[in-house]
Order: sequence, then structure tokens, then C-alpha cells
Amino acid sequence: MKKPTERQVPLRTLYRELPRITEEVAKGQRFVVTKHGKPIAALGPIQTERGHRYRLSDFATLQWKGGPKDLSQRVDETVYGA
Repeated sequence: MKKPTERQVPLRTLYRELPRITEEVAKGQRFVVTKHGKPIAALGPIQTERGHRYRLSDFATLQWKGGPKDLSQRVDETVYGA
């Protein structure tokens, strides 16, 4: 997956266009928020500690086999690669 570039957005624009900007963040875009041209904050998607983002579709192949223990193990394998 290609790493998105950070885009600068003035604080005033962030206030006006927050719904649109948060949609872009949800798609992976990162922003540097500026005030009077100086960076004051970073805005980007939340990632797991391993740097991966997971979607519900990542878990679509999990099936209930052997009770809760097996399901828990398969979730761990999917999330943590264990």
C-alpha cells in the first residue's frame, strides 16, 4: 500500500470543511494543521501498534470452529500475526 503524503490545511479551513477532511482521513490521507502558517497539529488515520489498519472484511474468513478458544486464536493470528 502506497504511503499517503501529508497535506497542509489551515485551522480555519479545518473548521469549515471538517466533514470532508475527516472523510479523507478515513481513506488514509494525513494532514498537518497550520495556524498562521505554522504547524500546530497532525491529523491522520488511527493505526494499530504494528502499523496496520483492519477492516471488518479482514475478519470475513473467520468461522466458528471448535468453540471460543479456536475463534480467539484465529482472531489473534489475523490481528497480530501470531
